Amino acid sequence: EGGPISKDLQGWLGNELEQFLSDLAAPHRQRIDIGSRVAIGTSFIEVIRQVLREECDLVIKAPEDPGWLDHLFGSDDLHLLRKCPCPVLIDRPGSSRQYRQVLAAVDGKSTAAGSCDSLVMDLATSLAEREQARLDVIHAWHMEGEAMFRRGRFRLPGLELEAMLQHQAQTEQNKLADLLMRYGMSATADNVHLVKGEPAAK
Repeated sequence: EGGPISKDLQGWLGNELEQFLSDLAAPHRQRIDIGSRVAIGTSFIEVIRQVLREECDLVIKAPEDPGWLDHLFGSDDLHLLRKCPCPVLIDRPGSSRQYRQVLAAVDGKSTAAGSCDSLVMDLATSLAEREQARLDVIHAWHMEGEAMFRRGRFRLPGLELEAMLQHQAQTEQNKLADLLMRYGMSATADNVHLVKGEPAAK
């Protein structure tokens, strides 16, 4: 129970994992500076600690194979996607070695440099360029209170509601245009999709 044997075993396992990581990185060290580290603890917490420690911009990992308890209470991958302070790319094993189409989903809340939307576009354009892939951009929007304005005591005349929706759509398109302009793209291009509806459904 936590005595010298368990510590020795933990040390041996750590050394084995460090050697495995070193061997994994060896073929690529001439092209890029690669560091490795073995951490002990809950996977997603240790990854987040490393992200904060090194100020990482992106986490890439293979998906886990969660058991029934993970499905019930939430897997490490889900915790990581929800809580990691930087973007997380989870890539399926056995997927195509080259990406043919990249989709950047932006929310339009902030178009300033350094915002979440800018980071999404930075990563998406870089990946699309490296993979020689098509880049599509999508922004889904909805007007707060639309359902309330369509019926009940707050119902608005059809023409007035339609005018409000058109104004909202134009506002969203203008924000999207401001973001895309920095990447040499137009909000009216065929690969840019401004759609009305809840983002999760679109």
